[in-house]
Amino acid sequence: MIKKTSLLILFAAGFFSSLFSQDLQHEVRVVNIEIPVRVFKGDAFIDSLTMDDFEVREEGKIQKIEAVYLIKKSKIEKSEETKKFAPRVGRRSFILLFELDDYLAELGNAIDYFFESVMQPGDDLQVVTPEKTYHLKDEALQRLPPKKISDQLKGKIRHDVASGSGKLRGLLRDLESVAYIEGLDEDVRDATAKNIMRAIREEKLLEEKKLHRLAASLKTLEGQKDVFLFYQEEALRLPGVFAEFEEFRRDLLFDPEEVKRAFVDAGGSIHLLLITKTAQHSLDAASLIPEAMVIVKSSQDFHSVFREMAVATGGLTVTSANPASSFRRAVEASANYYLLYYSPTEFKLDGKFRKIEVKIRTGGYRVLHRAGYIAH
Repeated sequence: MIKKTSLLILFAAGFFSSLFSQDLQHEVRVVNIEIPVRVFKGDAFIDSLTMDDFEVREEGKIQKIEAVYLIKKSKIEKSEETKKFAPRVGRRSFILLFELDDYLAELGNAIDYFFESVMQPGDDLQVVTPEKTYHLKDEALQRLPPKKISDQLKGKIRHDVASGSGKLRGLLRDLESVAYIEGLDEDVRDATAKNIMRAIREEKLLEEKKLHRLAASLKTLEGQKDVFLFYQEEALRLPGVFAEFEEFRRDLLFDPEEVKRAFVDAGGSIHLLLITKTAQHSLDAASLIPEAMVIVKSSQDFHSVFREMAVATGGLTVTSANPASSFRRAVEASANYYLLYYSPTEFKLDGKFRKIEVKIRTGGYRVLHRAGYIAH
């Protein structure tokens, strides 16, 4: 009986000791924040900075930097540490996101360059087209030559872009028929045209769910994470009688701040490649006089949101009529960066967004980094 009681007391003591130990661990919990930082002088990456050159603030309060690593591609070139970390720089994840209405020949050159000069064994690649998402597994690089993979992927992108724009062209042909049917009641014509225009707008909506799914997928990945967004300026050649209808305007049907924070918290960088070679979808207007057609642009709001997303995630924005040239510039600029580590002085697990600011103590540099993190 005494033995049983002693065992019970020992068990109880051990149980409460365990709980007490857990409480202590919770109280002294240490959170390390990792920030990829790119520093440029003009267009040139600066690789000569030291820990003393950087200043980090969280919610306006200066933080103690515990380590700085200079990363070039997937290797640590230089390090300074007061506390040792183990950056997962050997693994790189790329997402190529195509928001296009036309497949341009230069896109093929961009894909060829990626497989010839960028993609390495161990890298992860996802490709998101207007129709589907493709995930290239590492085994594919071991089984097939890069050129064959590139050609297959170009074919899928070309097909998906054509499929998506084909729906749009069909709607535009419907709009043409409504615009020029003789004797059609004006009220009926306008009401029918508005319905078609709404269908056009819905066909081209960028859904919030799609963006959040992409951010969630990005967050599960380790190491360097880069999203290259190929975004094409939009214009529609339309019957002039409909050009002023509000149904053509592409409203933002999502909260851009929530989307930005989701990508910031995911830890990757979004690089916006704005293609200025405008996609001008035309009606089959052989019988129409030129004066009857006008060009309407409909994507300015999206440009600004994507630019803000690039800034918020520490990414680049490159504008050009040649997507291959833009892609090469963005890839080369994103390959080199610093990794900064610090432990927040006043961390609270409250699910709130914490704003981060990184500066170089001497002026004249352009600094790109993610805007913060969510404390969860």
